[in-house]
This record gives sequence, structure tokens and C-alpha cells, in this order.
Amino acid sequence: MGKVVLFRRGLGDDMQRNEIVRTLSNLAAEADQQVMYLESLGLPGYVKLGSPDLRNVDELALEFDDAILVRRSLRRSGELSAEQLKCLLKLASILSSMSGQENAELWTIEALYTRREWKAVREKAMDCLQLFH
Repeated sequence: MGKVVLFRRGLGDDMQRNEIVRTLSNLAAEADQQVMYLESLGLPGYVKLGSPDLRNVDELALEFDDAILVRRSLRRSGELSAEQLKCLLKLASILSSMSGQENAELWTIEALYTRREWKAVREKAMDCLQLFH
């Protein structure tokens, strides 16, 4: 997999499609890049690699969820193809299957590096990202 450029927050409301691409880029990135992105957010409760507690790995998924809230309006306006929408919904389904207290171990820095679920997220995010270029 090639190196993915990470984007930061702060795009305007009129750039909803770009926000989807930004969040896809972050989900498609390798674990090292994801950790650097999470550190750059400076969120309260963020704990560095090696700690047993990390509460903000889920920010990667939360940003994606926020970005795709506009999917229906983007589809109606022609800014999003049926194929793009299908891919986004599949990725959302993968992330949803990882949620819940029973899956808390998936939302750690270690999991970003080691768990097959995150490999599946990266692969699907990359598939979706390619549909936007």
C-alpha cells in the first residue's frame, strides 16, 4: 500500500466532499500516520503508545461518521456516485461492527498496529478513496 497524505480538520461547510476524502485518507493511512494524526489533535484524554488507556482512537471513525452524514444530499446533487456511496456505506458497516464495549480492545494504539479489523478498515478506506480520484 502506498503512503497516504493525512489532512487536518478545518475545511469549510461547502467542502463536504473534501471532508469525506480527508477522513478516508486518515482511515487508509498506516498506523504510524494515524497515531501522528491523533497526537496532532491534542484531544483531552489522549494517551501515548504503551499506555493501557487510549480514549481517542475512535476519533478516526467519529470524523468519518460526521463526514458521511451528508451522503444523501451529495448523492442527490451528483457530487457522490452510486459506487462511492456503496463503498462509504460498506466502510461504515465495518466500523460499526467494531463498536461497542465488547470491542473496546479494538480502539487502542496497539490495535491500530496489530488487529486484522484495522487492516480491513484501511483496505476498504483505500478502495473508497480511489473512487474519489
